[in-house]
Amino acid sequence: MNTPRRIPRSVALLFVLLGCCRAAEITPKQRSDIGRLFGAESKTPSSADIQACLNSANASSEWNRLTSVVIRDLLDPQVTGEEWVRSTTAAMPQMRAVVMKMVADTRLVSDRGIAKSLLPLAEVHRELLDTYTLTTIAVSEGDKPRVIELTSGLRALGDKKAALSGPIVQKLRSYLGPDAFDKALNDGIAQSTAATTTRTMTVGDQGKAFYDAFVSAELAKKAGDDAEAENLFRWGVSNGRQFLASIEKNVLSARESEKVPSAVTLMTKGPSHDFVLGRMYEFAAAEATRMLPKREGGYGMWEEKERAAAKILLAERRPAAFGGK
Repeated sequence: MNTPRRIPRSVALLFVLLGCCRAAEITPKQRSDIGRLFGAESKTPSSADIQACLNSANASSEWNRLTSVVIRDLLDPQVTGEEWVRSTTAAMPQMRAVVMKMVADTRLVSDRGIAKSLLPLAEVHRELLDTYTLTTIAVSEGDKPRVIELTSGLRALGDKKAALSGPIVQKLRSYLGPDAFDKALNDGIAQSTAATTTRTMTVGDQGKAFYDAFVSAELAKKAGDDAEAENLFRWGVSNGRQFLASIEKNVLSARESEKVPSAVTLMTKGPSHDFVLGRMYEFAAAEATRMLPKREGGYGMWEEKERAAAKILLAERRPAAFGGK
């Protein structure tokens, strides 16, 4: 199914460690530490409240697993609207069960600080569920303007979910330490990539993928991974050259062009393909920089924050077709 908006892919990474735990099996210190990650006001939150935190972790991971296929097919022009509605409707009971569990658990939390963290997360999942439901109706009715509006809403809710999770991610990084956090993050990226079925790219897919590779290359630089940045850059150049050669032959249909970022469509002319790609990379690098936190205070105050944010954004933006070679 083809839509004119791109929805960022959620990466289930911040609960890689916590999602496997049960409150009854952790030590009092771990209980206190986990409570602090979720903003507990009490120094000794109850086992029930900690279990709610862990349940939220599991529910969030399960939600990401269920919706990864829903989002993938929503963006895939080879999947018809009818097919998408059928598969999404089949997934709805499980999605609804996840949300109901999140809402029920968080409403029983006694610590106000933990509740302040968990309730908005549960609510944004409920809003996502409602929007997916409305989208299936709009697709079934062939109401394209409404589908566009709802797809935009899904993206905004995805951004809201990321904003709510961000502070917990930063606390988790501090708690685990940079090395353990990076390992958990890399495991999350690997799981997300493995969960995505890569299809043969169309020309429109290629136009989006090579630009995303350029953005990701700059994010990889900011994350301190120069080897990954170089691999992404070379992969982006290779696919960018193929894309530019294809559009010179007028093989980009109107439907396919909707998937291509506007930055790409506005800069396809130049004395050579590599000249055009150079301009596109500069634009993509600037976009990547704008995505990162503002640099405030001394160097040591923002360096680690920027690095951690770049890693998270890289996991979301890196093209699924990129094999990492």
